[in-house]
Amino acid sequence: MTTKLKEELTMTMKPKDELTMTMKLKGQLAMTMKRRILFAAAIAGTLASISNAAIAETVGILMPTRDNERWIRESDRMTEVLKAKGYDSVVQFANNDVPTQVNQIENLLAKGVKALVISSVDGAALTTALEEARKQKTPVIAYTRLISGTDAVSYYATFDYYKYGQVSAEAILEGLGLVDANGKRTDKKGPFNIEYVGGSATDNVARWMYDAANATFAPYFKSGVLTIASRQTSFEQTVTPNWDGGKAQTRMENRRCPDRSCRFESVVMNIMLPS
Repeated sequence: MTTKLKEELTMTMKPKDELTMTMKLKGQLAMTMKRRILFAAAIAGTLASISNAAIAETVGILMPTRDNERWIRESDRMTEVLKAKGYDSVVQFANNDVPTQVNQIENLLAKGVKALVISSVDGAALTTALEEARKQKTPVIAYTRLISGTDAVSYYATFDYYKYGQVSAEAILEGLGLVDANGKRTDKKGPFNIEYVGGSATDNVARWMYDAANATFAPYFKSGVLTIASRQTSFEQTVTPNWDGGKAQTRMENRRCPDRSCRFESVVMNIMLPS
C-alpha cells in the first residue's frame, strides 16, 4: 500500500466525520440512497490513489447479493469514480453464498487486483481466503459489514448502525404516540404489541441495531407499555438469514402468541434498511 493511499484512507475513515449518516425526519427513519452512493464514491475515490501508473489497474468490488438494489447502485457508483480516474474495476455478487464469495476473492487475487472492497456474506468466514491478500500486501476494505478473525483488512468503512437502531426505535415510539416530536414521553399508557424482525446473524450490523432498539425500548417493556406477544425477544429468535424478506414474512405469519392474539401495532424491522 502506498503512503499516499494510507494517508487518504486514514483521513476518509475517521470515525467522527460525516460518514455517520442517520437522521430523523417527521418521525421516520431516513437514510437516503444518495448519501449511501456518495459514501461509495468516497471509497472509490480513495482507492483510485493506489497507483500513479499510466495504465489502468484493477480494483475488485465484491458485494453479497443482487437482490437488494443498494448493492448494485453502490458498486455502480464506485465503478464510475474509478473509471473517471483511469482505473478498471471488477464487480461480482455472491448470491449470499459464502463459498461463492471465497472463490471470488481467491480468483481476483490470483489475477493480481490492486485492492479489494468487500461487503461480506459472512464476516467471520473469510479468514483463509484473505490470507493471500495479506501475503500480497493487497489493501482490503471491509465495506459496511465487518470482517473479523484476520489482520488482512486494511480499513473498515461503515455507518453508525447503533445510532441507526436507536433512531429507528425512537421513530416507532413517536409513531405510537409514546413520545412527542421532541422525544419527550407522553402520558399514553398502551399496551402496544410490537415484534422484532432482525437482520442476519452473520452481520454485525444486525446485532448493533438490535442492541440499540432493545436499549431504547427497555423502560417501555418494563412498565408494560410495550409488549411482544410472541415472546420472541432474543437476538437469536429474531434474526433473518441473509436479510431475506420472504423468510421474515414467513416467521411473522407462523409465530405463536401464548397469551393473546398476535395482532401488533408496529414491527421493529431492519431487514431492508441497512443491508
